[in-house]
Amino acid sequence: MASQILDDGAALVSVLADYGFIWVVIALRKRRPLTLLGAGLLSWSTNKVIKRAVGRARPQARRQSLRVPVRAPTSSSFPSGHTLAAFCSAIALADSLPEGLFFCSFAAAVGASRIRLGDHHFSDVAAGAVIGVLAGLATRRICRHFSANR
Repeated sequence: MASQILDDGAALVSVLADYGFIWVVIALRKRRPLTLLGAGLLSWSTNKVIKRAVGRARPQARRQSLRVPVRAPTSSSFPSGHTLAAFCSAIALADSLPEGLFFCSFAAAVGASRIRLGDHHFSDVAAGAVIGVLAGLATRRICRHFSANR
């Protein structure tokens, strides 16, 4: 029972993060779609380059008992793109420390969900988190630069 609840929760968190759905909702609510666009482009391109360079095989996924359908990944495992994008968006969109901690908590849940579902090794998620934070900080800096030069 507890295992099924964890699996379903992991699937739900993973689906909310898929294609940045939850971050789109947050960015629109904050009226910051360009920030999200920047975060999305930077996290997507960084993820693609690293995945092609590393080409790591994925662990055995656990999909048989899920009640929430989760899209099966088709790319290599390293780094976790879901985690990278989640941390990048969390850092880029946060306007205060409490908000940043809340957003990063969700991003950490995304990473944990990818491990729970068997889509990634722990090191894939850890690398995705670190790279995502760095990409989020770069996005913030770029957005600040462009808004200051208007």
